[in-house]
Amino acid sequence: MADTFTCSWPELDITVRLEPLGDNKELFDWFVGNLPTSAVQSHAVVSGELTYVLNLPLKNPLTLQYEDFVKHDLMESDVGYAWTFATFGNVGSLMLKYGHMTEPMAYPGFARVVEEDLPLLRQAGEEIWDAIYNTKRIITVFVDK
Repeated sequence: MADTFTCSWPELDITVRLEPLGDNKELFDWFVGNLPTSAVQSHAVVSGELTYVLNLPLKNPLTLQYEDFVKHDLMESDVGYAWTFATFGNVGSLMLKYGHMTEPMAYPGFARVVEEDLPLLRQAGEEIWDAIYNTKRIITVFVDK
């Protein structure tokens, strides 16, 4: 299985690399096994500096027990963490924390953006926020090995 995967936003000309966390390696492997995929990017409304995709098309449904994964609180976790939640059938979710969070929520964390790419993640997050809530520009995220 791959050691990393990427999230790219072609409209922003930004790509970041993600590596597995120590926890939930099975979830990382399952996620990477579903790549490549893409969707329209979104952003949290009130919970802070967090990008997300709710309906990310996946090849394989999650057969692991979601409730058995280690959960990571979004407020307490480092910038760059990636989570998934409520995966059903052949769609899933991907959340990336790029800054301050204001709402305590816990989901299975499975990856993090590599240290060198954190400034790019910050830039992407700010541009996605602006696109969603100001310009209405459509931003697409491509997730690949």
